[in-house]
Amino acid sequence: MWASCRAEAIKMVRRPGTWLLLAVAVVLSLVFTYFVPYAAYADGSAGVLSDRALDALLPARLVGNSIGGLPVFVGAICLILAVLTVGAEYAWGTWKTLLTQGPSRLSVYLGKLLVLAAATLALVLTLFGVGALTSLLIAVSESQPVHWPAPGDLAVGIGGGWLISMV
Repeated sequence: MWASCRAEAIKMVRRPGTWLLLAVAVVLSLVFTYFVPYAAYADGSAGVLSDRALDALLPARLVGNSIGGLPVFVGAICLILAVLTVGAEYAWGTWKTLLTQGPSRLSVYLGKLLVLAAATLALVLTLFGVGALTSLLIAVSESQPVHWPAPGDLAVGIGGGWLISMV
């Protein structure tokens, strides 16, 4: 099974579509979680709720902000990643060779599943990292205090985000 994991990880890292999906996920997350609300706050269109709009973009709300777009955007991106991982074998006609001459079917499928799980965890960690950096930049630019979520809340948020992405 570990040989299947290693082979699948090499294929996933070398596939340009994987990196494109990561870039799309990061851009969508930044635009809809931070840039659009910050633009509404900055030009005053947030109205009476402008203080609450700014508070929602600060580092204290990192977990909620990072998880907010996962079901909508990242779920579809993870589905595309899984289709690329499994569908490429069909497109290239390697399933029959792999399953008849290679390891058992169970080890092949477990290898693919473990690599997909690791890839979705890496995606969630990337989104949390980019969100943390963006919220920090917003807090510093607006001279707001920087209060990070508790490590336990952050761990629960990352775990929940990973489970949402795996679905």
